[in-house]
Amino acid sequence: MRTATLLLLAATLAACAGAPTPAAPTARASSDAPAGPGTSADVPDADETRDEDSTTRPAPDPSDATEDAAGQLRDAAEDAARSARVRGTTADAARRVGQAARDAHDHADAQARTPSPDDPCTFSMYHWSTVERRAVQRRTVRQTRADLAPDEHDPDDPRCTVCEEDQATIVPAELGIPGVAPFQVCVHWQDALEDALRTIADDGSFEIRELVGYRPGRTRGRIENGLRMELSNHSYGTAIDINASWNGLYRRCNVEVSPDTIGRCQLGVGGAWDPVRNPRLTITRDGLVHRVFTEHVGWRWGGDIAGATKDMMHFSITGY
Repeated sequence: MRTATLLLLAATLAACAGAPTPAAPTARASSDAPAGPGTSADVPDADETRDEDSTTRPAPDPSDATEDAAGQLRDAAEDAARSARVRGTTADAARRVGQAARDAHDHADAQARTPSPDDPCTFSMYHWSTVERRAVQRRTVRQTRADLAPDEHDPDDPRCTVCEEDQATIVPAELGIPGVAPFQVCVHWQDALEDALRTIADDGSFEIRELVGYRPGRTRGRIENGLRMELSNHSYGTAIDINASWNGLYRRCNVEVSPDTIGRCQLGVGGAWDPVRNPRLTITRDGLVHRVFTEHVGWRWGGDIAGATKDMMHFSITGY
């Protein structure tokens, strides 16, 4: 039933933009080729100073057909969006076609591989010491998903957790961004973030040199015995830092940030924010990067958040 529904939606999307309708999938046997999981580096992030990441072949898995349908739906959506643009449909309409298909694909994909409480969950962890001003108590945790603490699920998107198994690797070079190392994000946000980064790269007016995503660590919030106790948004793969060397994190910054007011703020981590001197590397409220992430991904910029901290490199669900 789920497969038929997905194919119907794919056909509808394709028809509205003149793209070919995908054929119904056939069940396939499981592949014998193992897939290797990705890993992530355990390096402190800018959140450290944020106050107040048998021989008989088995029968085909019935979920394979759903996964095939979901994949074909995604392909059809991309074809539909491209066709819409070629035929002169407005950019907004093309985006709506693509977003509707991505949402349906995400839903089907999640249903096809809903994690079990017995599934493994692996992650690195540390605390930020406010006394030593460095990461301490580094460790690797190996457990099952049933053992996750409540705060180890993103409170704003519980599908995303601290588990490496919930992360997907983005390769910037494949999106037109050379020279930037691969990084990880929550799998449920992978498509939206890849689309955003590809849009920025295709535009050409902004140069991406640094990207940081998933990086679990207790670097925020309350302090116990000199240690930060709350997880950053990077811990769930639901945050991204862009060009930290040109978009620093500022403290004592109770102003609306602009080139005229930034001098009143204290730089804590990263490089000075100077859109006049570095216009192609600096994120601004009226710039391309801000527009793409806030309008198309739906995330907030750390430069727009309330309070005395302004994190100019940072985008996340809440901006914090």
